[in-house]
Amino acid sequence: MLLIRTVDILLTVLACTTAGLVVGLVTAEVIGRYFLGSSIHFATELAQLMFVWTVFLGMPLALVRGRHVSITLADTMLPPAMATQVRRLAMASCIVLLAVLGWKCWELMLFNWDQRLNTMRLSAGLYYLPVIIGAAACMVILAAGIVIGEYRLVAGEEDA
Repeated sequence: MLLIRTVDILLTVLACTTAGLVVGLVTAEVIGRYFLGSSIHFATELAQLMFVWTVFLGMPLALVRGRHVSITLADTMLPPAMATQVRRLAMASCIVLLAVLGWKCWELMLFNWDQRLNTMRLSAGLYYLPVIIGAAACMVILAAGIVIGEYRLVAGEEDA
């Protein structure tokens, strides 16, 4: 669980940083464009890239706290032991789906790596990297969840 907690803290810092960059860039762009008559030519594209990073770094943060959208019909209608087994099957299915997603994004990242973004000299493959990182982190969380029978590995604020 120390690994899960360490990755959780790292992803929280990175997701908050990228979210802050999105807000800062959009704010600077609006101020520059409407009040100073000049815009930052790369602000929109960088903000879009940082938004993608925020979303996919935030995905495992929601999963590890049990904050994602879920259907709990099996949890409420089945006996606890059977509900745990259904949850494990669902987590294993999610791992397979995330592995396919990660692999396909890896291929797309490599295919697009030599292409450059329009306004920056950054690789277009950087749009796919956070999907791979987020999918890998979610697979680790789900694998740990299969072992203990629950994907919620970090207590939320209401549980503390």
